[in-house]
Amino acid sequence: MDVTPAQNPRRVRGNTAPIQHWLTGIRERPLIHRAIVVAPESLAAVRDLGGWIFDITAAGWQVAVVTPDLDHQNSLRILGVSALDLKQALSKGIRTLEPDHLAVATELYNREEKLRDTVVRSLRQTDSVTTLWGSDLPSELNGMATVRPHRPSSAALAFKTAAIHAAGYPDEISTTTETMWSPHKRALQTVPGRTHG
Repeated sequence: MDVTPAQNPRRVRGNTAPIQHWLTGIRERPLIHRAIVVAPESLAAVRDLGGWIFDITAAGWQVAVVTPDLDHQNSLRILGVSALDLKQALSKGIRTLEPDHLAVATELYNREEKLRDTVVRSLRQTDSVTTLWGSDLPSELNGMATVRPHRPSSAALAFKTAAIHAAGYPDEISTTTETMWSPHKRALQTVPGRTHG
């Protein structure tokens, strides 16, 4: 099996090497589908979307979790993905990472205006999928998003459980359904601080 950069991440902290490695992968393998999961912490991505992450990685996607917390990279490696630093990704522009699917945590969507702008811009693109995930859909998008449930495969649940345990939470139970929301195009009119033009 061919090993993608996301399945063999470089362990470099404090500089842009992982992002540069990702961008090199885009140039070298332009036909690979890529997903970016933006998370407030690595564990949140594992807990809330770990099954989906594993399933699309197993289907050949290259996946990275963009997060300010790089403490649980072993858990992400179990799922076959790498971690990229949020601050560096925002400074470069998350869209420069060329995701075919961008999944943004609602917690960061609410907190980071730059991410809200990125979501709005991504929604305008017809060739990529943009979803939100987390505890609650932002209030301005209520009634303006389609629920996208994902039921992880048995293998995904097993790997997700192993990843959660590797993070030091042996009693946590993997949920059998994971939820994302796809905002509708008309939601663009209600996003505060949205980018114009």
